[in-house]
Amino acid sequence: MSSIINDVNASILFDVITILVPVRKFKIDFEFTTKTTVPAIIETTINLAGILGDINREEIIAYFGLNDRECDVLINDAIKTGYVSLNNEGGLSVNSKYHESKKNVHNRILLDEFENHFGNLFIDCVTYSIHAIEKDNTFITRGLKVLDVELKDVVPQDIFVEQFQRYKDSVNRSVLQSGAARIYKINRCEYDRIEYLPVSISFSLKHDMDGSKVKVDCDLTDSNSYANRLVKTSGLMLKVIDYLNDRQAPSSSMSIESFINYFKDDFLKEYMYKDGFNFENYASDKLNNNIKSNLDEVSIIGPIYLENNRNLFHEFISDIDFEEKGNNKPIIWKPSNEDFWGIRANLRLKLLKYIIIIA
Repeated sequence: MSSIINDVNASILFDVITILVPVRKFKIDFEFTTKTTVPAIIETTINLAGILGDINREEIIAYFGLNDRECDVLINDAIKTGYVSLNNEGGLSVNSKYHESKKNVHNRILLDEFENHFGNLFIDCVTYSIHAIEKDNTFITRGLKVLDVELKDVVPQDIFVEQFQRYKDSVNRSVLQSGAARIYKINRCEYDRIEYLPVSISFSLKHDMDGSKVKVDCDLTDSNSYANRLVKTSGLMLKVIDYLNDRQAPSSSMSIESFINYFKDDFLKEYMYKDGFNFENYASDKLNNNIKSNLDEVSIIGPIYLENNRNLFHEFISDIDFEEKGNNKPIIWKPSNEDFWGIRANLRLKLLKYIIIIA
C-alpha cells in the first residue's frame, strides 16, 4: 500500500455506549436573595452622606429642591436600605454597611431582594454532584445497563449549599442563574426517588500528537450541552470510562484470524502477522484513507448501528438484485456477544428484510 502523510485531525467514530448512573431525586423548597439597585435619588442621598460624613435635612432640601414632606419620604426610604441611619440632628449618617459596599467592584448601592424557588435536586450516587435531568427519559433509556454502585447516605442540604453554583447551572431560571443569587434559607428538602442519568460516551480512533500512532479518544456525545458540561466537571465521565475499561471482556466466539479464513478475506489477511492482527496499521490506513479495496467490498470499523456504517450497509444492500438467480441467498448476520453492543440511548434499529439473525 502506498504511504501518505498522516492527517492528525482524522477521526473514526467506532462506538457510542450509554451507561445509566443512579441519581437521587429530591424535592427542594428554598429562598434566595438577588441584588437590585435603588432609585437614583436615594443612591445619591446616601453617597452625599458618605462624602460629607453626614447630611442634614436642610442640605437635602436645598440639594434636591424638595419640600418638607418630600424630604421626609426620601429620608425614610434611604434608612430602609440599611446603608444610613437617622442622626441626632434629624439628618442621615452612613454606617458600616455603606463602607463595606464601597469595597465591591461595582461600587453601587444594592439591595437584597428575596425570592422563593421550588424544584428538583438531582445528586448522582457516584461523585455526589448535582446534575441536570432535562426530561423524563424512561423511554429512551429502557434496557440500558446501570452502573453498579453502592448507595450511600448523603445529606442533600449540605451538598446543595456547597454546590449551589452547580444547582444554578442545572435549572432554567434566569434570576437564579444570576451571579448575585445567594441562598437565604432552605425551607424543605425531601427525598423523592431514584432516577437514572444517561451518560453517553463516544469512542473514536485518532492519531496521537505527532501522528505516528493510533489512539482511542473518548468524549461525551453532545459535550456542549449544559447537562453534559455538568457531567464533565463532576468527574462522572471519567468514572464511567474507568468502569468500561475495568470490566471483564467476554470471550470471543470467533477470532479475527478464524473470521478471515472463514470468509476468505484476502484484504484483511494483509494485516495478519505472527503475533496476530495488526489493528493499529489497519486503523491508521483507514484514518488516512489509504485503503484501496475491491470496489465490491465495503470496509467499516464499529457496529452496524452507527449512522455512517448503517448508510454504507444500506447502500451495499440496495445494489443487490435479490430476484436475480444466484443472489437469492440471505445475508447472515452473526450478532455480537459483547454485552455492550447496542447499549446506546435513542438507538432505533431498522432491520432489513434480507437479514437473518442467527444466535
